[in-house]
Amino acid sequence: MSYLFMTAIITVSLIGISLILQKNDSKFYYVFSPLFMLVSIVLLLISFLVGGWEGIGIGAISFSILIASVISSIVMWTSALLKRIK
Repeated sequence: MSYLFMTAIITVSLIGISLILQKNDSKFYYVFSPLFMLVSIVLLLISFLVGGWEGIGIGAISFSILIASVISSIVMWTSALLKRIK
């Protein structure tokens, strides 16, 4: 349950920050979610090097960040697509 809650919080915060950047006409919001995807992949690789219970914890957090980044990327892509249609 706490894993889903953590993923939901990260997803909402990524979408919120991306929407704020989008309203400021910054092109950084296109790069924001893929940047977090890259960070999560690096954390996943680090978790294999750490090993043990700490590595499992880092791996779980990195997987949660990856899921949240993918979801926020899909939401922001859909939002940009709907704005172009109007």
